[in-house]
Amino acid sequence: MSDFALRIATWILSRFVSKNDREALIGDLAEEYARRVRSDSRSAAFVWYLRHSFTSIPALVRVKLTRARWPLTLGVALLAYLLVGVAQLIIRWALQSLSARSHPLLILIILVPIILLIAYLAERLRRKSAIMLGAILMIAIAAMTMWSSRNAAMQYQLAYLLVGPCVAFFGTALNWRNRGTP
Repeated sequence: MSDFALRIATWILSRFVSKNDREALIGDLAEEYARRVRSDSRSAAFVWYLRHSFTSIPALVRVKLTRARWPLTLGVALLAYLLVGVAQLIIRWALQSLSARSHPLLILIILVPIILLIAYLAERLRRKSAIMLGAILMIAIAAMTMWSSRNAAMQYQLAYLLVGPCVAFFGTALNWRNRGTP
């Protein structure tokens, strides 16, 4: 087998190994490959190398995912986003049951402290989840604005697009202030 194919296989494997473990793992595989080349044929050693390299990728991916912090942060942010949505539904329902006109600005004014509280609690639960909540809010509001069949006034659309995420980001700042570290 060509050295080029071996380098490609090694490069593919190295994309799945953490930087701390990369040199040791690839070094061990290279040593065993060299030993097998001396005792077997070059092609048999290459097949062994490929089999060991590519069968270890699922385990390496699982380790990376279990060590990663972002899935839990995303989960907390999605839960917070769900709570914001439930709060907005309750506010709309309360305003309709009071025979009040469902004015978008009034809903936003009531929703701002609730978003701030939810973002603050999400950030307390998992660091950087309020930032992710703000990003999710921004993406969701932009998508709803673009694909909504209702045509709200542009100032209300911009208010929702900017105020909601900014309030979520402010929830992060409150936690940093309480922790004493930015």
